[in-house]
Amino acid sequence: MKRILKIAFISGLVCNSIISSSQTTGDYRSVATGNWNVVTTWQYYNGVAWVAASATPNNTDGVITIQSPNTVSIPAVLTIDQTIINVGATVQTTAGIVLTINNGTGVDLTVNGTFIDGSSSSIVWNATTTWLMGASGNLIKTTASCSNCWQTD
Repeated sequence: MKRILKIAFISGLVCNSIISSSQTTGDYRSVATGNWNVVTTWQYYNGVAWVAASATPNNTDGVITIQSPNTVSIPAVLTIDQTIINVGATVQTTAGIVLTINNGTGVDLTVNGTFIDGSSSSIVWNATTTWLMGASGNLIKTTASCSNCWQTD
């Protein structure tokens, strides 16, 4: 019985280790509250470790994760893909910008935290773009822009 428990415990550690190390070269994560277009808001995974980013993420990069408790504001035109907003994290767009959700690998936008759509220009969804609202996800509209675009994509 002790042997079975020991094997189960070790197997659990291995699985947990694999799950927690799923980042790949080119992934980004937020490390502070700030504007998307400010490099100090981000870290970059260089294949070995998370390091200070030298550029800000966009749709040509790997997975982009907004971590809790960070709030990342999008004050300028931007195209994103493979973006995850974790529980307790927030992304907000501001008036006058256009945010484009690109169609790439997997789910293009996952909202487990809060997405505040404050853009008067709305969100542009490229063809066959996918998004997922998690069980703890919130979508808040603060302007009179298109809300149908969220339901049909």
